[in-house]
Amino acid sequence: MFKNIGIVGQITWGFIVVGVIFSISMLQVGWSFSTVKENIRQIDEKNLPYVLTVDDMDLNRSEVQQFLTDVSATHDPAGYQDAEAAAQNFKRGIEKFKQLYRSENNSAMLKQVEEIEVSFNLLYANGKAMAQAYITQGIDAGNVLMKGNDTISGFDKDSEKLLNELTKFREEQVSAAKQASANILSQSSSALWAIVIGGVLASLVVIAITILIIRSVKHQLGGELKYAGQVMAKITEGDLSTPVQVQANDSKSMIFRMGKMSASLASIVSQVRTNTVTITTGAQQIAEGIGDLSQRTEEQASTLQETASTMEELSATVKQNAENTKHANQLAT
Repeated sequence: MFKNIGIVGQITWGFIVVGVIFSISMLQVGWSFSTVKENIRQIDEKNLPYVLTVDDMDLNRSEVQQFLTDVSATHDPAGYQDAEAAAQNFKRGIEKFKQLYRSENNSAMLKQVEEIEVSFNLLYANGKAMAQAYITQGIDAGNVLMKGNDTISGFDKDSEKLLNELTKFREEQVSAAKQASANILSQSSSALWAIVIGGVLASLVVIAITILIIRSVKHQLGGELKYAGQVMAKITEGDLSTPVQVQANDSKSMIFRMGKMSASLASIVSQVRTNTVTITTGAQQIAEGIGDLSQRTEEQASTLQETASTMEELSATVKQNAENTKHANQLAT
């Protein structure tokens, strides 16, 4: 089918195929970079800020523990204010995560944040109770609330539990950031492969179409373009004697047709030459006939002159005889 299309059509189809391949490649690259952009935005606006928020919350937890421990040791109630400030910062972090997961409709993560909030509220309440016990009830009562016993977990264990929950939560945030980074790497790799594969396919298509066009041109020419030019040059120079070399089973190519044209021109020239010789011979014969006719005409004219002279002499003789006869008749009477 392709070989039946003209050269312009083949080149046009070649450009169309290459254009389609590049368009598909560029669409793939565009989609990949769009995904990369979205993942970068996610890391920049969500993952990293929220990882830092978890770190701030862990710092707030540590500050609450430290400030309440200081109150327990120094009996200075001013530490309550510092602990309250740290607690408020922690709660702002909790609220930030709640808003995020509500907007994403992520009930599982929202539940996890609420569990962390419960653990912190328990830590904060038990910490204040512990500090108050140290101040009002003494070291032994405070130590029980700090270390815990069979009935209560203790302030230190509450802090350790919250630390574990925050650590797990932070790991999940870091994992989400790593996943986004992995997606960026994957999509970048996909874009690169799309460019490479698209380029390779386009190159292969160009090579294949070039080969097909060359074969089609050679098929239509019936040989090399250089040889076709040589044949045409000989014909234009009037050399019709050199035989044109045609490939086997070739009856449609340009070289075949030029060979036919050369043979036809040679036949016409030969016929013209033959006709020229015939015409020349005929002309010579006509010229000879005209010369012979002219000679005969001259001979006839000479004969006619002689006849006319004889007739004049005969007429004069007859006239003389008539006069003689008349004179004789007169004498006789």
